[in-house]
Amino acid sequence: MTGKADPTVSAAASAGFSRLAASDGYVPQLDGMRAIAVACVVSAHYRLIPFTPGGFGVTLFFFLSGYLITTLFYAELKLTSTFNIGQFYLRRWLRLTPPLIVSCAVGIAFYPITRVAVGGHPVPVGTALAALFYYTNYYDLFWGMDPGKVIPFGICWSLAVEEHFYLLWPWILRRIIRQPNRLAVIVAAFCVVVLAWRVVLHAYVGVSEDYTGMATDSRIDSILYGALLRILLESTWATRVFAVLRARKTMIVSVGALLLTFVVRGDWFRETIRYSVQGIALMPVFAMIVAAPASAASRALASKPMVLIGRLSYSIYLFHLLARTPGEVLFGSPFQPGPRLIGLILTFAIAYLLFIGVERPMARLRHRFRAHAQDTRAAPQAGPGFAGNSVQPE
Repeated sequence: MTGKADPTVSAAASAGFSRLAASDGYVPQLDGMRAIAVACVVSAHYRLIPFTPGGFGVTLFFFLSGYLITTLFYAELKLTSTFNIGQFYLRRWLRLTPPLIVSCAVGIAFYPITRVAVGGHPVPVGTALAALFYYTNYYDLFWGMDPGKVIPFGICWSLAVEEHFYLLWPWILRRIIRQPNRLAVIVAAFCVVVLAWRVVLHAYVGVSEDYTGMATDSRIDSILYGALLRILLESTWATRVFAVLRARKTMIVSVGALLLTFVVRGDWFRETIRYSVQGIALMPVFAMIVAAPASAASRALASKPMVLIGRLSYSIYLFHLLARTPGEVLFGSPFQPGPRLIGLILTFAIAYLLFIGVERPMARLRHRFRAHAQDTRAAPQAGPGFAGNSVQPE
């Protein structure tokens, strides 16, 4: 870090800051947070718990992506004094696309069969292409969220937002990653611009709630807030920022703000400021959970069941709606106990098989590419405390 320690910060806060700033290494609590995110999405789609904030689950996924991807770039920069954008895109493809190909293949083959009893039809070619090439969000919006076009890959809209972020973010970082103060100001300003754009879209353009919730141009700030937190940890303001994030009053306000976003149902709030409030409120919550490993919340997030669900979360996200359709055919409704139970069992079974057979081998391949890049470009003066290959999984 480049900033001097603030003598007013307690020793406990300083220790927590050191842990968070050094989170280039694997942090199991982040898998636990993935588990919470996917649980929100599945519970909302299966109607397991009334009023589950499924949209917040996606926002949490976005925040985590921004934080982790930015961490990976700083990790590579610290070790090699540069970063390879081509290698980054290759690792992203290996992370996201193989499970998505399997998901699309299963959907194309079995969705019409399982849905025929309830009026199903073959999956349109355009729907599959939109999922595979990461433009499902705009494809679905173009067709007005027509179920015949959206189903069964509508869930891929969030992958499109993330992929669009990945296409832009490395090139921005390449220019100013070594100026974290300036970068933090730019990212914060861009978050304000996206909020203003949502206001314009809602008040003057009259777009639908689907657009403000799914379009990349109106949701990318949910990823940027996670990136902003990681950038602030590299800035000269880092220690002071962390002290503010860890303050009791900040935590109370943040939790209250998050609860408020679940309760307030007005269209203007939900389509404009809601995503900004959630992004800002997640910053102190995230800092507190990750930087205080002895707390009950952190221990729960780092527990084996939560970590397992977190590691399976991508495949769970891809398959949970597809897995519900056989039970829907058998019982006539997706929301009876039978189809819910069948769907959850199939979701977990398929996700685990996909994790073992596809995700884990791809992870080893990504690790090999990263290790090779580090071996060939590692800087002799790399800091002694850097975690190297133990970096948080992408």
